[in-house]
This record gives sequence, C-alpha cells and structure tokens, in this order.
Amino acid sequence: MLIDQLTLPRTLINLLINSFLTFNVYLTKFQLLLILAHPVRLRFRIYLTLVSMRIFRRRIIGFEITY
Repeated sequence: MLIDQLTLPRTLINLLINSFLTFNVYLTKFQLLLILAHPVRLRFRIYLTLVSMRIFRRRIIGFEITY
C-alpha cells in the first residue's frame, strides 16, 4: 500500500510530462483537479481516458480537415 502511494504519483507526473511532450496534450485545471481528487488507483485510469479522448478527438478533427 505504501509503495503504491509513493511510486504511482511519480509515474503519473512522469506520464503527464511525457504525454505533454509527445502528444502536446493540454489538461485543463479542472481535469487535473478531477484526477487529483480521486484515489491513487483510479487516477491513472482517469488520466489515460482523458488522454485517449484527446488523441482520438485530434485524429477526428485532423481527418475532417484533410478530407
């Protein structure tokens, strides 16, 4: 339990930085608060869904523009 609480937030922060660099994903303050308000185990899942939603939306917009 202690290991989860210590390592997961770090990995979450690393993921936030990495995703920002690679996908240029911008999470709003509300979304960030939403992630932080949830328990540690749920944070990762919520974060992933938010990111995947962003990427998916970008792809759809890109598709609409190109075609």
